[in-house]
Amino acid sequence: MERWKDIPGYEGQYQVSNQGNVRSLDRTIWCKTHYRKYKGYPLAPGKFTKQGHLSIPLGKKSHGRCVHELVMLAFVGPRPLKSDICHVNGNASDNRLCNLRYDTRSENNKDVARHGRRKIPARLIPQIRSREHTGVYWAKRLLVSQSLISAIRNKRLYSHV
Repeated sequence: MERWKDIPGYEGQYQVSNQGNVRSLDRTIWCKTHYRKYKGYPLAPGKFTKQGHLSIPLGKKSHGRCVHELVMLAFVGPRPLKSDICHVNGNASDNRLCNLRYDTRSENNKDVARHGRRKIPARLIPQIRSREHTGVYWAKRLLVSQSLISAIRNKRLYSHV
């Protein structure tokens, strides 16, 4: 069942649900000579960040706030110092409350590796392709799968390097 809570800092204007949805609320605003009523509506995510997170603009001059941050802020509270918001299933666009948790940066990086989303530094691509070491060696060293190393060696990935 979907539960809605006000977004801290935007009380009475916007709400977020435990399913990762965001909506504006009905409100009345003074416009120079009269009051104007605005009907609330569901907000569609604006765009993806570089990391693949969904963001939504809140207010008139907002550049956007990440939906997963809004869900955690409303339902769990402010982020503790030196912690990240981790997606349990590894899908950065899945912003359900049951899929989010606060954890350390190192645990978040381990999750990224576990879900196979780690990026390989471009400076290592020539060394991987040189076949000086086995694919198992590179997979263990970089915390990625052997199939990723194989795709790099066969130029199915990182062909531009």
